[in-house]
Amino acid sequence: MKSPSTTFGKTNSLEVGDLVSWSGFFSQHIGLVQKLIERPIGGRNVAYAVVFSLREEKLLEILCINLKKMQFPEFTSSEN
Repeated sequence: MKSPSTTFGKTNSLEVGDLVSWSGFFSQHIGLVQKLIERPIGGRNVAYAVVFSLREEKLLEILCINLKKMQFPEFTSSEN
């Protein structure tokens, strides 16, 4: 069955500046999204993110499907 999508992975859930995490071999990584790109590979586009790794302090290209956007609880001010 052929997929109706022409892109492997999605970039619409990520934005430049998002804090993201991904798993490596025996470790967890955290970084900031610098750029979102799509590359033609194997007849379809593949979604990548250029991420600044906070651990390695360098830019890495990571498949978007491997990234998880980190969520923070919304802070609400209580007015009395």
